[in-house]
Amino acid sequence: MDHPPNPQALRPRDDNSRKAIALAEELSEEAGSAHIDCAHLLLGLARIGRGAAAVLDEADLSAETLSAAANPAGKQATYAP
Repeated sequence: MDHPPNPQALRPRDDNSRKAIALAEELSEEAGSAHIDCAHLLLGLARIGRGAAAVLDEADLSAETLSAAANPAGKQATYAP
């Protein structure tokens, strides 16, 4: 039995979440994509520098490192925090 997603569950709960999703949307648009994928969300989180991004930073996975890995052809997004 499939249930539709709860609209409340899909809303960002804090400013960092909103910023990360906005950055992910911007990155998706810059890449010419019609949707936000996991790489866009990961990069959005990394650029916020808090919460999940702190874990990425501890693993030496900076926004620049992740962006380079997500765009091996060298076409990096232009957003700078």
